[in-house]
Amino acid sequence: MDKSKDSKACDSTSAESVDCHATAGAVSRNDDKNVDSSNEVQNLNNSAKDSRINKNAQNVFSHNAARRQDFAIFDENATTLNEPAKDSRISKETAFCNDYALNDSKNCGGALRALGQFGGGSYLSGNDYPQIDPIASNCSPKAESPQTHIPLIDLHTQYHTLKPELDSAIASVLHSQHFILGEHSQALENELASFVGRRFCITCSSGTSALLLALLALGIGAGDEVITPSFSFIAAAEMVAFLGAKPVFVDICPSTYTLDPAQVGAKISPRTKAIIPVCLFGQPYDVSALNQAAGAIPIIEDGAQSFGSKILGKREARSGSFGTLSVTSFFPSKPLGGYGDGGAVFCDDERLAQSLARLRNHGQASKYHHQSLGLNARLDELQCAILRVKLRHFTRELALREQVAARYYTLLKPLQSHLALPYTAPDRTSVFAQFCLRALDSSSKHLESKSPHLDSKLDSSLDSSVAKVRDHITSALNAQGIATAIHYPKPLHLQEVFSHLGYKQGDFPVSERVSQEIFSLPFSPYLTAKAQEHIAKALCAIIA
Repeated sequence: MDKSKDSKACDSTSAESVDCHATAGAVSRNDDKNVDSSNEVQNLNNSAKDSRINKNAQNVFSHNAARRQDFAIFDENATTLNEPAKDSRISKETAFCNDYALNDSKNCGGALRALGQFGGGSYLSGNDYPQIDPIASNCSPKAESPQTHIPLIDLHTQYHTLKPELDSAIASVLHSQHFILGEHSQALENELASFVGRRFCITCSSGTSALLLALLALGIGAGDEVITPSFSFIAAAEMVAFLGAKPVFVDICPSTYTLDPAQVGAKISPRTKAIIPVCLFGQPYDVSALNQAAGAIPIIEDGAQSFGSKILGKREARSGSFGTLSVTSFFPSKPLGGYGDGGAVFCDDERLAQSLARLRNHGQASKYHHQSLGLNARLDELQCAILRVKLRHFTRELALREQVAARYYTLLKPLQSHLALPYTAPDRTSVFAQFCLRALDSSSKHLESKSPHLDSKLDSSLDSSVAKVRDHITSALNAQGIATAIHYPKPLHLQEVFSHLGYKQGDFPVSERVSQEIFSLPFSPYLTAKAQEHIAKALCAIIA
Protein backbone atom coordinates (compact mmCIF):
# COMPACT_ATOMS: atom_id res chain seq x y z
CA MET A 1 0.00 0.00 0.00
CA ASP A 2 1.69 3.22 -1.18
CA LYS A 3 0.65 6.29 0.75
CA SER A 4 3.51 8.51 -0.36
CA LYS A 5 1.09 10.79 -2.18
CA ASP A 6 -0.65 11.51 1.08
CA SER A 7 2.49 12.54 2.95
CA LYS A 8 3.69 16.10 2.89
CA ALA A 9 7.11 17.45 2.11
CA CYS A 10 9.82 16.88 4.66
CA ASP A 11 8.87 18.73 7.86
CA SER A 12 6.17 20.85 6.32
CA THR A 13 5.15 23.66 8.63
CA SER A 14 1.49 23.17 7.89
CA ALA A 15 0.45 21.08 10.85
CA GLU A 16 -2.79 19.79 12.19
CA SER A 17 -3.37 20.16 15.88
CA VAL A 18 -3.65 17.09 17.97
CA ASP A 19 -6.22 16.13 20.54
CA CYS A 20 -5.49 18.19 23.61
CA HIS A 21 -7.44 16.69 26.49
CA ALA A 22 -7.06 18.09 29.97
CA THR A 23 -6.63 15.15 32.29
CA ALA A 24 -6.06 13.70 35.66
CA GLY A 25 -4.80 10.38 36.84
CA ALA A 26 -3.56 7.01 35.74
CA VAL A 27 -6.73 5.25 34.71
CA SER A 28 -8.96 7.89 36.33
CA ARG A 29 -10.87 10.37 34.20
CA ASN A 30 -11.41 14.06 34.94
CA ASP A 31 -14.37 14.96 32.76
CA ASP A 32 -14.29 18.60 33.83
CA LYS A 33 -11.03 19.11 31.98
CA ASN A 34 -11.82 17.49 28.64
CA VAL A 35 -11.08 19.69 25.70
CA ASP A 36 -12.63 19.07 22.30
CA SER A 37 -10.18 17.74 19.78
CA SER A 38 -9.28 19.85 16.82
CA ASN A 39 -7.62 18.98 13.54
CA GLU A 40 -6.37 22.40 12.56
CA VAL A 41 -3.14 24.17 13.33
CA GLN A 42 -2.20 27.48 11.83
CA ASN A 43 -0.65 27.14 8.35
CA LEU A 44 2.70 28.83 7.89
CA ASN A 45 4.30 29.50 4.52
CA ASN A 46 7.30 27.21 3.98
CA SER A 47 8.66 29.25 1.11
CA ALA A 48 8.33 32.69 2.69
CA LYS A 49 10.82 35.33 1.65
CA ASP A 50 13.03 37.11 4.14
CA SER A 51 10.55 39.90 4.82
CA ARG A 52 7.80 37.37 5.48
CA ILE A 53 10.15 35.40 7.71
CA ASN A 54 10.69 38.49 9.83
CA LYS A 55 6.95 39.05 10.03
CA ASN A 56 6.32 35.44 11.03
CA ALA A 57 9.04 35.67 13.63
CA GLN A 58 7.37 38.74 15.13
CA ASN A 59 4.05 36.87 15.22
CA VAL A 60 5.76 34.10 17.14
CA PHE A 61 7.24 36.70 19.51
CA SER A 62 3.80 38.08 20.31
CA HIS A 63 2.29 34.63 20.66
CA ASN A 64 4.97 33.42 23.02
CA ALA A 65 4.93 36.57 25.14
CA ALA A 66 1.37 35.94 26.26
CA ARG A 67 2.04 32.38 27.30
CA ARG A 68 5.16 33.33 29.24
CA GLN A 69 3.89 36.17 31.38
CA ASP A 70 3.84 33.92 34.42
CA PHE A 71 7.52 32.98 34.07
CA ALA A 72 9.26 34.87 36.85
CA ILE A 73 12.53 34.41 35.03
CA PHE A 74 14.43 37.28 36.45
CA ASP A 75 13.16 37.16 40.01
CA GLU A 76 15.67 36.69 42.79
CA ASN A 77 15.64 32.91 42.50
CA ALA A 78 16.18 32.82 38.76
CA THR A 79 19.11 35.22 38.81
CA THR A 80 20.68 33.22 41.57
CA LEU A 81 20.43 30.16 39.34
CA ASN A 82 22.38 31.89 36.61
CA GLU A 83 25.29 33.26 38.60
CA PRO A 84 25.98 31.60 41.97
CA ALA A 85 28.29 33.15 44.58
CA LYS A 86 29.17 36.83 44.16
CA ASP A 87 27.97 36.98 40.52
CA SER A 88 24.40 36.24 41.55
CA ARG A 89 22.90 38.92 39.35
CA ILE A 90 22.90 38.83 35.58
CA SER A 91 25.20 41.59 34.37
CA LYS A 92 23.96 44.37 32.14
CA GLU A 93 26.28 43.17 29.38
CA THR A 94 24.64 39.74 29.18
CA ALA A 95 21.09 40.42 30.34
CA PHE A 96 19.71 40.75 26.83
CA CYS A 97 16.51 39.04 27.91
CA ASN A 98 15.54 41.25 30.85
CA ASP A 99 12.19 41.96 29.24
CA TYR A 100 11.81 38.33 28.14
CA ALA A 101 8.41 37.67 29.65
CA LEU A 102 6.79 40.96 28.72
CA ASN A 103 8.39 42.36 25.58
CA ASP A 104 6.48 40.94 22.64
CA SER A 105 8.98 41.95 19.98
CA LYS A 106 12.34 40.87 21.41
CA ASN A 107 11.72 38.00 23.79
CA CYS A 108 14.31 35.26 23.72
CA GLY A 109 11.99 32.48 22.66
CA GLY A 110 10.99 34.26 19.49
CA ALA A 111 14.51 35.43 18.84
CA LEU A 112 16.04 32.00 19.11
CA ARG A 113 13.37 30.48 16.91
CA ALA A 114 13.90 33.16 14.26
CA LEU A 115 17.65 32.78 14.47
CA GLY A 116 17.40 29.04 14.20
CA GLN A 117 14.88 28.80 11.40
CA PHE A 118 17.54 28.41 8.76
CA GLY A 119 20.20 26.56 10.66
CA GLY A 120 21.48 29.76 12.23
CA GLY A 121 21.71 31.61 8.92
CA SER A 122 21.80 35.39 8.56
CA TYR A 123 18.17 35.86 7.55
CA LEU A 124 17.29 38.57 10.07
CA SER A 125 18.66 42.07 10.35
CA GLY A 126 21.14 42.84 13.08
CA ASN A 127 18.48 44.64 15.10
CA ASP A 128 16.50 41.41 15.40
CA TYR A 129 19.24 39.61 17.31
CA PRO A 130 19.61 39.75 21.09
CA GLN A 131 22.15 42.41 21.97
CA ILE A 132 25.29 40.43 22.80
CA ASP A 133 28.46 41.43 21.04
CA PRO A 134 29.61 38.60 18.75
CA ILE A 135 32.95 37.14 19.62
CA ALA A 136 34.39 37.49 16.12
CA SER A 137 36.82 40.18 17.25
CA ASN A 138 38.21 37.75 19.81
CA CYS A 139 38.82 34.96 17.32
CA SER A 140 42.52 34.73 17.95
CA PRO A 141 44.01 31.40 19.00
CA LYS A 142 46.16 33.45 21.35
CA ALA A 143 43.14 34.79 23.23
CA GLU A 144 43.29 33.40 26.72
CA SER A 145 40.23 32.25 28.66
CA PRO A 146 40.08 31.13 32.26
CA GLN A 147 40.66 27.41 32.62
CA THR A 148 37.53 25.78 33.97
CA HIS A 149 35.50 22.61 33.65
CA ILE A 150 32.12 23.04 31.99
CA PRO A 151 30.03 19.85 32.21
CA LEU A 152 27.65 18.77 29.48
CA ILE A 153 24.72 19.08 31.90
CA ASP A 154 24.72 20.92 35.22
CA LEU A 155 22.58 18.94 37.67
CA HIS A 156 24.62 20.20 40.62
CA THR A 157 23.32 23.77 40.37
CA GLN A 158 19.78 22.55 39.87
CA TYR A 159 19.97 20.44 43.03
CA HIS A 160 21.28 23.31 45.15
CA THR A 161 18.60 25.60 43.74
CA LEU A 162 15.80 23.17 44.63
CA LYS A 163 17.52 21.56 47.62
CA PRO A 164 15.03 22.44 50.39
CA GLU A 165 12.07 21.12 48.38
CA LEU A 166 13.90 18.06 47.09
CA ASP A 167 15.25 17.10 50.51
CA SER A 168 11.81 17.52 52.05
CA ALA A 169 10.18 15.39 49.34
CA ILE A 170 12.75 12.60 49.75
CA ALA A 171 12.37 12.70 53.53
CA SER A 172 8.60 12.42 53.21
CA VAL A 173 8.98 9.12 51.35
CA LEU A 174 11.48 7.78 53.87
CA HIS A 175 9.15 8.65 56.73
CA SER A 176 6.11 7.16 54.98
CA GLN A 177 7.89 3.82 54.38
CA HIS A 178 5.76 3.47 51.23
CA PHE A 179 8.21 3.05 48.37
CA ILE A 180 6.19 1.60 45.48
CA LEU A 181 2.95 2.92 43.90
CA GLY A 182 2.13 5.24 46.77
CA GLU A 183 0.56 8.68 46.94
CA HIS A 184 3.43 10.41 45.11
CA SER A 185 3.04 7.98 42.21
CA GLN A 186 -0.67 8.68 41.82
CA ALA A 187 -0.20 12.43 42.25
CA LEU A 188 2.64 12.56 39.71
CA GLU A 189 0.56 10.70 37.14
CA ASN A 190 -2.28 13.19 37.63
CA GLU A 191 0.06 16.16 37.31
CA LEU A 192 1.89 14.83 34.26
CA ALA A 193 -1.34 13.97 32.45
CA SER A 194 -2.67 17.44 33.11
CA PHE A 195 0.58 19.06 31.97
CA VAL A 196 0.66 17.36 28.56
CA GLY A 197 -3.11 17.33 27.98
CA ARG A 198 -3.88 13.62 28.09
CA ARG A 199 -6.55 11.70 29.96
CA PHE A 200 -4.16 9.10 31.34
CA CYS A 201 -0.55 8.80 32.42
CA ILE A 202 1.13 5.59 33.56
CA THR A 203 4.57 6.05 35.07
CA CYS A 204 7.17 3.32 34.66
CA SER A 205 10.79 2.45 35.35
CA SER A 206 12.46 4.02 32.28
CA GLY A 207 11.87 5.52 28.86
CA THR A 208 12.84 2.18 27.33
CA SER A 209 10.30 0.31 29.44
CA ALA A 210 7.72 2.93 28.40
CA LEU A 211 8.35 1.99 24.77
CA LEU A 212 8.11 -1.70 25.60
CA LEU A 213 4.83 -1.22 27.46
CA ALA A 214 3.38 0.82 24.59
CA LEU A 215 4.26 -1.87 22.05
CA LEU A 216 2.87 -4.61 24.29
CA ALA A 217 -0.35 -2.68 24.82
CA LEU A 218 -0.83 -2.52 21.04
CA GLY A 219 -0.24 -6.27 20.78
CA ILE A 220 2.87 -5.98 18.61
CA GLY A 221 4.93 -9.15 18.31
CA ALA A 222 6.62 -11.64 16.00
CA GLY A 223 6.08 -11.02 12.29
CA ASP A 224 4.93 -7.42 12.72
CA GLU A 225 6.74 -4.37 11.35
CA VAL A 226 7.24 -0.99 13.00
CA ILE A 227 8.57 2.05 11.12
CA THR A 228 11.09 4.23 12.96
CA PRO A 229 14.02 6.52 12.04
CA SER A 230 17.56 5.22 11.63
CA PHE A 231 19.17 8.28 13.19
CA SER A 232 18.22 7.96 16.85
CA PHE A 233 19.04 6.34 20.14
CA ILE A 234 18.52 2.58 19.86
CA ALA A 235 15.65 2.20 22.36
CA ALA A 236 12.67 2.34 19.96
CA ALA A 237 14.12 -0.06 17.38
CA GLU A 238 15.54 -2.23 20.16
CA MET A 239 12.17 -2.78 21.85
CA VAL A 240 10.55 -3.57 18.49
CA ALA A 241 13.17 -6.25 17.83
CA PHE A 242 13.01 -7.46 21.43
CA LEU A 243 9.37 -8.45 20.85
CA GLY A 244 10.25 -10.35 17.67
CA ALA A 245 8.92 -7.64 15.35
CA LYS A 246 10.97 -6.01 12.60
CA PRO A 247 12.15 -2.41 12.78
CA VAL A 248 11.74 -0.80 9.36
CA PHE A 249 14.03 2.21 9.13
CA VAL A 250 13.44 5.51 7.34
CA ASP A 251 15.67 8.54 6.90
CA ILE A 252 15.39 11.87 8.68
CA CYS A 253 14.89 15.48 7.67
CA PRO A 254 18.31 17.14 7.66
CA SER A 255 16.95 20.33 9.22
CA THR A 256 15.12 18.98 12.29
CA TYR A 257 16.65 15.47 12.49
CA THR A 258 13.17 14.00 12.98
CA LEU A 259 11.59 11.27 10.86
CA ASP A 260 10.86 12.30 7.26
CA PRO A 261 7.10 11.74 6.71
CA ALA A 262 7.56 11.77 2.93
CA GLN A 263 9.43 8.46 3.13
CA VAL A 264 6.89 6.64 5.27
CA GLY A 265 4.35 5.76 2.59
CA ALA A 266 6.80 3.61 0.63
CA LYS A 267 7.66 1.65 3.79
CA ILE A 268 4.10 0.73 4.77
CA SER A 269 3.16 -2.91 4.20
CA PRO A 270 0.33 -5.19 5.37
CA ARG A 271 2.57 -6.09 8.31
CA THR A 272 3.04 -2.50 9.50
CA LYS A 273 1.46 -2.28 12.93
CA ALA A 274 2.89 1.01 14.26
CA ILE A 275 5.10 4.00 13.53
CA ILE A 276 7.47 5.43 16.16
CA PRO A 277 8.67 8.95 15.32
CA VAL A 278 11.42 10.16 17.66
CA CYS A 279 11.27 13.82 18.73
CA LEU A 280 15.01 14.23 18.55
CA PHE A 281 16.99 16.90 20.41
CA GLY A 282 13.96 18.70 21.83
CA GLN A 283 11.29 19.43 19.22
CA PRO A 284 8.25 17.44 18.04
CA TYR A 285 8.13 15.64 14.71
CA ASP A 286 5.94 16.92 11.84
CA VAL A 287 2.67 15.76 13.36
CA SER A 288 0.31 16.75 10.55
CA ALA A 289 2.36 15.24 7.72
CA LEU A 290 2.95 11.97 9.56
CA ASN A 291 -0.72 11.65 10.49
CA GLN A 292 -1.59 11.85 6.80
CA ALA A 293 1.08 9.34 5.83
CA ALA A 294 0.11 6.90 8.59
CA GLY A 295 -3.62 6.81 7.98
CA ALA A 296 -5.12 4.39 10.51
CA ILE A 297 -1.76 2.95 11.61
CA PRO A 298 -1.13 3.69 15.31
CA ILE A 299 1.61 6.21 16.08
CA ILE A 300 3.72 5.95 19.23
CA GLU A 301 5.33 9.32 19.91
CA ASP A 302 8.81 8.89 21.38
CA GLY A 303 9.04 12.14 23.31
CA ALA A 304 11.96 11.15 25.54
CA GLN A 305 13.87 14.25 24.43
CA SER A 306 11.00 16.66 23.79
CA PHE A 307 8.93 16.71 26.99
CA GLY A 308 7.69 20.29 27.40
CA SER A 309 7.88 21.29 23.72
CA LYS A 310 4.84 22.30 21.70
CA ILE A 311 3.16 22.40 18.33
CA LEU A 312 1.95 25.98 17.84
CA GLY A 313 -1.27 27.06 16.19
CA LYS A 314 -4.93 27.69 16.91
CA ARG A 315 -4.75 24.99 19.54
CA GLU A 316 -1.33 24.49 21.04
CA ALA A 317 -0.47 20.89 21.85
CA ARG A 318 2.39 19.62 23.96
CA SER A 319 4.72 16.76 23.27
CA GLY A 320 3.18 13.79 25.03
CA SER A 321 -0.22 14.40 23.47
CA PHE A 322 0.51 13.18 19.93
CA GLY A 323 -0.31 9.78 18.52
CA THR A 324 -2.27 6.85 19.89
CA LEU A 325 0.33 6.54 22.65
CA SER A 326 3.16 8.82 23.74
CA VAL A 327 6.17 7.94 25.84
CA THR A 328 8.81 9.97 27.62
CA SER A 329 11.90 9.45 29.77
CA PHE A 330 12.96 10.89 33.11
CA PHE A 331 16.61 9.87 32.78
CA PRO A 332 18.65 12.46 34.75
CA SER A 333 19.91 14.28 31.64
CA LYS A 334 16.44 14.76 30.14
CA PRO A 335 14.67 18.15 30.32
CA LEU A 336 12.53 16.77 33.16
CA GLY A 337 14.87 14.29 34.79
CA GLY A 338 14.88 12.37 38.04
CA TYR A 339 17.79 11.01 40.05
CA GLY A 340 17.72 7.64 38.33
CA ASP A 341 15.82 5.95 35.54
CA GLY A 342 12.15 6.70 34.97
CA GLY A 343 9.55 7.05 32.25
CA ALA A 344 5.86 7.43 31.45
CA VAL A 345 3.26 6.46 28.86
CA PHE A 346 0.40 8.80 27.93
CA CYS A 347 -2.86 7.97 26.18
CA ASP A 348 -6.55 8.90 25.96
CA ASP A 349 -7.99 5.38 25.62
CA GLU A 350 -9.14 3.95 28.95
CA ARG A 351 -8.69 0.33 27.90
CA LEU A 352 -5.12 1.00 26.80
CA ALA A 353 -4.46 2.78 30.09
CA GLN A 354 -5.77 -0.15 32.11
CA SER A 355 -3.67 -2.55 30.06
CA LEU A 356 -0.55 -0.42 30.58
CA ALA A 357 -1.13 -0.24 34.34
CA ARG A 358 -1.41 -4.04 34.51
CA LEU A 359 1.57 -4.68 32.25
CA ARG A 360 3.94 -2.57 34.37
CA ASN A 361 2.95 -4.52 37.51
CA HIS A 362 3.14 -8.24 36.63
CA GLY A 363 -0.24 -8.24 34.92
CA GLN A 364 -2.08 -7.60 38.18
CA ALA A 365 -5.55 -6.09 38.17
CA SER A 366 -5.37 -6.15 41.97
CA LYS A 367 -2.77 -7.55 44.34
CA TYR A 368 -2.00 -11.22 43.59
CA HIS A 369 -4.76 -11.38 40.94
CA HIS A 370 -3.03 -11.64 37.56
CA GLN A 371 -5.11 -11.18 34.43
CA SER A 372 -2.17 -11.34 32.03
CA LEU A 373 1.57 -11.66 31.86
CA GLY A 374 3.47 -8.52 32.68
CA LEU A 375 6.73 -7.28 34.11
CA ASN A 376 8.10 -5.17 36.93
CA ALA A 377 8.32 -1.73 35.34
CA ARG A 378 7.07 0.45 38.21
CA LEU A 379 8.50 3.85 39.07
CA ASP A 380 9.45 4.05 42.75
CA GLU A 381 8.10 6.66 45.15
CA LEU A 382 11.44 8.41 45.63
CA GLN A 383 11.66 9.23 41.92
CA CYS A 384 8.00 10.26 41.85
CA ALA A 385 8.51 12.64 44.77
CA ILE A 386 11.61 14.14 43.14
CA LEU A 387 9.87 14.57 39.79
CA ARG A 388 6.89 16.29 41.42
CA VAL A 389 9.23 18.94 42.81
CA LYS A 390 11.00 19.38 39.48
CA LEU A 391 7.71 19.56 37.58
CA ARG A 392 6.66 22.53 39.72
CA HIS A 393 9.73 24.41 38.46
CA PHE A 394 9.68 23.00 34.94
CA THR A 395 7.94 25.90 33.18
CA ARG A 396 10.49 28.34 34.57
CA GLU A 397 13.33 26.04 33.52
CA LEU A 398 11.91 25.82 29.99
CA ALA A 399 12.11 29.60 29.75
CA LEU A 400 15.69 29.52 31.00
CA ARG A 401 16.49 26.91 28.35
CA GLU A 402 15.25 29.27 25.66
CA GLN A 403 17.38 32.05 27.14
CA VAL A 404 20.50 29.86 27.06
CA ALA A 405 19.76 28.79 23.47
CA ALA A 406 19.27 32.41 22.38
CA ARG A 407 22.67 33.33 23.81
CA TYR A 408 24.29 30.48 21.89
CA TYR A 409 22.67 31.59 18.62
CA THR A 410 24.07 35.09 19.03
CA LEU A 411 27.52 34.08 20.24
CA LEU A 412 27.99 31.49 17.50
CA LYS A 413 26.63 33.61 14.64
CA PRO A 414 30.17 34.51 13.42
CA LEU A 415 30.87 30.79 12.94
CA GLN A 416 27.79 29.91 10.89
CA SER A 417 29.83 29.28 7.74
CA HIS A 418 31.65 26.53 9.64
CA LEU A 419 28.93 25.24 11.97
CA ALA A 420 25.26 24.48 11.36
CA LEU A 421 23.21 25.64 14.33
CA PRO A 422 20.02 23.90 15.51
CA TYR A 423 16.89 24.57 13.47
CA THR A 424 13.47 24.76 15.13
CA ALA A 425 10.50 24.62 12.75
CA PRO A 426 8.35 27.78 13.02
CA ASP A 427 5.24 25.82 14.04
CA ARG A 428 7.06 24.17 16.95
CA THR A 429 9.03 24.96 20.07
CA SER A 430 12.12 23.14 21.29
CA VAL A 431 13.26 22.31 24.81
CA PHE A 432 16.83 21.80 23.57
CA ALA A 433 17.43 18.44 25.20
CA GLN A 434 20.80 18.76 23.49
CA PHE A 435 22.33 21.75 21.73
CA CYS A 436 23.70 20.05 18.62
CA LEU A 437 25.95 21.63 16.02
CA ARG A 438 27.20 20.17 12.75
CA ALA A 439 30.75 20.65 11.51
CA LEU A 440 30.48 21.67 7.87
CA ASP A 441 32.88 21.37 4.96
CA SER A 442 32.61 22.38 1.32
CA SER A 443 30.65 19.24 0.45
CA SER A 444 28.01 19.78 3.12
CA LYS A 445 27.49 23.55 3.18
CA HIS A 446 24.92 23.26 0.41
CA LEU A 447 22.57 21.79 3.00
CA GLU A 448 22.30 25.15 4.71
CA SER A 449 21.83 27.24 1.57
CA LYS A 450 18.44 25.84 0.65
CA SER A 451 14.98 26.08 2.15
CA PRO A 452 14.80 24.83 5.75
CA HIS A 453 12.69 21.96 4.44
CA LEU A 454 15.56 20.38 2.65
CA ASP A 455 15.77 17.76 -0.03
CA SER A 456 16.94 14.53 1.60
CA LYS A 457 18.87 13.44 -1.52
CA LEU A 458 22.43 13.80 -0.27
CA ASP A 459 25.72 12.26 -1.19
CA SER A 460 25.46 8.79 0.29
CA SER A 461 29.18 8.36 0.86
CA LEU A 462 30.46 8.66 4.41
CA ASP A 463 33.22 11.27 4.28
CA SER A 464 35.73 10.41 6.97
CA SER A 465 37.31 13.86 6.57
CA VAL A 466 34.10 15.44 7.88
CA ALA A 467 34.17 13.21 10.95
CA LYS A 468 37.82 14.15 11.46
CA VAL A 469 36.89 17.84 11.48
CA ARG A 470 34.17 17.16 14.03
CA ASP A 471 36.48 15.02 16.16
CA HIS A 472 39.22 17.66 16.05
CA ILE A 473 36.77 20.28 17.35
CA THR A 474 35.45 18.10 20.16
CA SER A 475 38.93 16.96 21.21
CA ALA A 476 40.16 20.54 21.35
CA LEU A 477 37.16 21.61 23.43
CA ASN A 478 37.61 18.67 25.78
CA ALA A 479 41.27 19.59 26.26
CA GLN A 480 40.11 22.98 27.53
CA GLY A 481 37.72 21.43 30.03
CA ILE A 482 34.60 21.88 27.89
CA ALA A 483 32.55 18.69 27.74
CA THR A 484 31.06 17.55 24.43
CA ALA A 485 29.11 14.54 23.20
CA ILE A 486 28.18 12.96 19.88
CA HIS A 487 24.50 12.18 19.45
CA TYR A 488 24.81 9.81 17.50
CA PRO A 489 28.01 8.51 15.84
CA LYS A 490 26.49 5.63 13.84
CA PRO A 491 22.96 5.26 12.39
CA LEU A 492 20.95 2.27 13.54
CA HIS A 493 20.78 0.62 10.11
CA LEU A 494 24.60 0.25 10.20
CA GLN A 495 24.74 -1.13 13.75
CA GLU A 496 25.93 -4.72 14.06
CA VAL A 497 22.86 -5.75 16.04
CA PHE A 498 20.66 -4.98 13.01
CA SER A 499 22.99 -6.40 10.34
CA HIS A 500 20.57 -9.28 9.71
CA LEU A 501 18.05 -6.79 8.30
CA GLY A 502 20.23 -6.35 5.21
CA TYR A 503 20.72 -2.60 5.22
CA LYS A 504 23.92 -1.18 3.77
CA GLN A 505 25.87 2.05 3.68
CA GLY A 506 24.11 4.55 1.44
CA ASP A 507 20.58 3.41 2.25
CA PHE A 508 19.87 6.45 4.43
CA PRO A 509 22.24 9.21 3.30
CA VAL A 510 20.96 11.97 5.58
CA SER A 511 21.34 9.85 8.70
CA GLU A 512 24.80 8.75 7.59
CA ARG A 513 25.98 12.26 6.80
CA VAL A 514 24.62 13.84 9.98
CA SER A 515 26.22 11.14 12.12
CA GLN A 516 29.61 12.24 10.75
CA GLU A 517 29.07 15.94 11.43
CA ILE A 518 27.08 16.29 14.63
CA PHE A 519 28.26 17.10 18.15
CA SER A 520 26.71 18.61 21.28
CA LEU A 521 27.80 21.52 23.46
CA PRO A 522 27.16 21.93 27.19
CA PHE A 523 23.55 22.89 27.83
CA SER A 524 21.29 23.25 30.84
CA PRO A 525 18.92 25.88 32.24
CA TYR A 526 21.69 26.93 34.62
CA LEU A 527 24.48 27.46 32.09
CA THR A 528 25.82 30.96 32.74
CA ALA A 529 26.48 33.65 30.18
CA LYS A 530 30.12 33.67 31.27
CA ALA A 531 30.46 29.95 30.57
CA GLN A 532 28.80 30.32 27.16
CA GLU A 533 31.12 33.16 26.21
CA HIS A 534 34.08 30.97 27.19
CA ILE A 535 32.74 28.13 25.02
CA ALA A 536 32.16 30.45 22.05
CA LYS A 537 35.66 31.94 22.28
CA ALA A 538 37.16 28.46 22.46
CA LEU A 539 35.21 27.37 19.37
CA CYS A 540 36.23 30.48 17.49
CA ALA A 541 39.90 29.94 18.30
CA ILE A 542 39.69 26.32 17.13
CA ILE A 543 37.84 26.99 13.88
CA ALA A 544 38.82 30.48 12.70
